[in-house]
Amino acid sequence: SGGTATDNTATVTWTTAGAQSISVNYSIGNNCMSASATVYNVTINPIPVPTITGSTSACINSTGNVYTTESGMTAYNWSVVGGTITSGGTATDNTATVTWTTAGSQSISVNYSSGNSCTAASATVYNVTVNPLHVPTISGSTLACLNSIGNVYTTEAGMTAYNWSVVGGTITSGGTAIDNTATITWAASGAGSISVNYTNVTVNGCTSQFDSVSVFIKPPQPNPEICIVSIDSTAGHYMVVWDKIISNALTSYKIYREASILYQYDLIGSVPYDSLSVFIDTISNPAQQAYSYELSAIDTCGVETALSSEHKTIHLSINQGMGTTYNLIWNNYEGFTVPSFTIYRGITANVLYPLTTLSSSLNSFTDLTPPAGYVYYQVEVVNPGTCSPSKSYNYSSSRSNIATNEVLTGITDIEGELISIYPNPASNILTIETPIQSIIEISNIEGQLIKTFATTTAKTNLVISEFSNGVYTVKVKTEKGIAVRKFVKE
Repeated sequence: SGGTATDNTATVTWTTAGAQSISVNYSIGNNCMSASATVYNVTINPIPVPTITGSTSACINSTGNVYTTESGMTAYNWSVVGGTITSGGTATDNTATVTWTTAGSQSISVNYSSGNSCTAASATVYNVTVNPLHVPTISGSTLACLNSIGNVYTTEAGMTAYNWSVVGGTITSGGTAIDNTATITWAASGAGSISVNYTNVTVNGCTSQFDSVSVFIKPPQPNPEICIVSIDSTAGHYMVVWDKIISNALTSYKIYREASILYQYDLIGSVPYDSLSVFIDTISNPAQQAYSYELSAIDTCGVETALSSEHKTIHLSINQGMGTTYNLIWNNYEGFTVPSFTIYRGITANVLYPLTTLSSSLNSFTDLTPPAGYVYYQVEVVNPGTCSPSKSYNYSSSRSNIATNEVLTGITDIEGELISIYPNPASNILTIETPIQSIIEISNIEGQLIKTFATTTAKTNLVISEFSNGVYTVKVKTEKGIAVRKFVKE
């Protein structure tokens, strides 16, 4: 601006660095021209150009890429796109350390003032490619069994180095820096996990993010316990009863009975978890001996719990005392604390009444005043706790076999005979078929005799409309033996 023929001032934009000048001559009022121009010398300083050095490739979230420029300048002005300056990078720093937070094409720039008070006209931009971190994929079951082996987890093959980490287990094969698979043995129940990240130098040199799979390791199930063992009034065999453990990790229970060797138990049967927690030992003979039972549970991993505490039944025997008296001898029930024994007596096996109660410290009794004729005895203990495998029935006591002075000869099991009861359930008429002459006894679930009659035909139609709804036992007696069946009245 200015610098025309009429101006005595001029504003200059200097475009070339180095020694430059400005000169002027002019005419004065007496029409005289100055003899020569007056020269004003000017030194034009160059505009500083910052230089930035550093890697042009980085990994996302990486830190430590240091960028430098000239030192000793008056003031620095740093700017970063796609990252954060984590050290340096202030107005007095000629270096800056950047953590790159965004993948893609990013940059860092700076301008500054030099000692001659000249400021760079524009920032110098240093472009950096920030590589994204790959997320590995892990596959495998999220539910494992304690001490199970073989849960294999895989991720991409061909990476430079793998870094595996396991919580709640141990890598038993694979899982090294060169493996993209790992086999785990889960050793601690509860919450576990397996995670991995890796480096792929051939692509961008960046280490991947961690990928983690949470694995729930099923805890061991508690040992089940038998509630009581008693005689099933329907089948006449020993019945093992237990309270079901509330769990979604059990599949079945196994029932064991002591063999002919002390403390050696043989598996005699199993019951699915979702069935009634009662097992009938169909090969037991209460009239012959006492039996000891134990119980275990199987979880969904196929692991069997330890055996429960032992329960041993009561076996009652009878012998003739002096005169018309009878001596009763029995063993203790084992499995819970027994405060007392109750002795029952009757003139039929189906109807017994309490005779006396004895302390559990005693195991014998002499009946000094038995009724004439056949007499039947049974010993009972009451479980001090509760035992309810179903909502409709509570098993509270255990009874021994029935001991009698009746001489039973020639009585054998006739389960192999063709005996049919139908329909079942029944409501009005129950048909009983047997190919031989027989005595039929019908008892309710409590063992009370409801009806008895003899039949000489192969088919009997029995009216049961007056019976109460429930489960009944049909006992068929013939000269060949005894058979027992059940039916439901509804």
